[in-house]
Amino acid sequence: GPLGLGQLGYCLAVVGLIQFLPDLGLDAVMRHDILQNPRRTSSILYAGLLMRFGAALVGYAMIIGIAVLILDSAVDRTMLLILGAILFNPVGMVASSWFHSQLNAGPAVRIQISVLMAGAVLRVGLVVLGAPVVAFAGAITAEFLVAGVWTFLLASSSGMPALKGAFDPFGAGSLLRRAAPLLLASFSVLVCSKIDIILIKALLGEVAAGHYVGACRLSESWYPMVAAITMSMLPRLVSLRIGNRDNHFRASRAVLDYSVILSLLFVVPVALGANWIVVLLYGEAFSPAGSVLRIHIWTVLFLFLASARNQWVITEGLTRLLLPISLLTVLTNLVLDLALIPSFGITGAAWGTLAAFALASVVSTLAWKATRAYGVMQVKAVLWPWSGLVWLLNGIFWIKRGRPR
Repeated sequence: GPLGLGQLGYCLAVVGLIQFLPDLGLDAVMRHDILQNPRRTSSILYAGLLMRFGAALVGYAMIIGIAVLILDSAVDRTMLLILGAILFNPVGMVASSWFHSQLNAGPAVRIQISVLMAGAVLRVGLVVLGAPVVAFAGAITAEFLVAGVWTFLLASSSGMPALKGAFDPFGAGSLLRRAAPLLLASFSVLVCSKIDIILIKALLGEVAAGHYVGACRLSESWYPMVAAITMSMLPRLVSLRIGNRDNHFRASRAVLDYSVILSLLFVVPVALGANWIVVLLYGEAFSPAGSVLRIHIWTVLFLFLASARNQWVITEGLTRLLLPISLLTVLTNLVLDLALIPSFGITGAAWGTLAAFALASVVSTLAWKATRAYGVMQVKAVLWPWSGLVWLLNGIFWIKRGRPR
């Protein structure tokens, strides 16, 4: 029901805001360095593993502090401490980075999908058994940890170098400096997608938070796929950027239009049938979530645009621009939420999040001279999606062959 989902969603939102710590924004930077220096693969992966594990310890200490000092409900405290174990997945993150650097994202993605399906079956079983909401927190945590360990074992058997050796503080520092803007960009997305739930619970109560979480889960279910699709294209962009700038520009255009077409194929049907989908999946008790889903689902489009832009920014060496973009996005989302939620309720939160995503993905890209040309491409891709059909075919050819036409 809305109350239980509101409790679970609130705890997931708190963990989600802290989850950026073990991520550290290292994925794209590590893949970039491995592609350019294959002989340093082992040391790069080892440095990433140690830094992420240390960050996970800091993150879990923060979760313990929140559970003890802030939360009043014993159920909320228990769920938060269980879900906090999600942070301890550095080996899975490092193994996934290695697969992507080898232009072989398929195994990692298949593991994620398999574990997600198994977890869905487990959650259905918990519903049938009438399990308490704490059990669902355990199921979600198990999904993350199983997927991480499985990915690491598969990578180890597929040729990933052993993660051992002497820790290189200078190399680690270089990774962190270049990853910092990406970390803040990732954090801004987390804030935009999670802070709403925390504010709604504080201003409107747990039932309203449950309605909002129900809608958001349907649109956010595509967020991991967005990341997987766009990140898998980075190695090809790096190789083309080194070889031929014209090919790199064409490939970037293909990635962008491919992303827009994929997002619209998912977004438009869901937006049109939002009320029916919510009632079908959740029941009449969640009918207020339909108006939220109709708005929030469009964040998928802007997330695709932002993810594609971030891959382009990495290859162009412009990651410094992500810092002001991230700060502006977070500030905009907070201001809009505080202004709209008291007057318009959960739909106001959805509009605030959508506006923040649009600012982060397109408006900010147009604001800087160094990225304005790419911003124009973004606008064209959104305004003329039919042209993306041609680029879609070109994108498929490029992904397979590496030579856009």
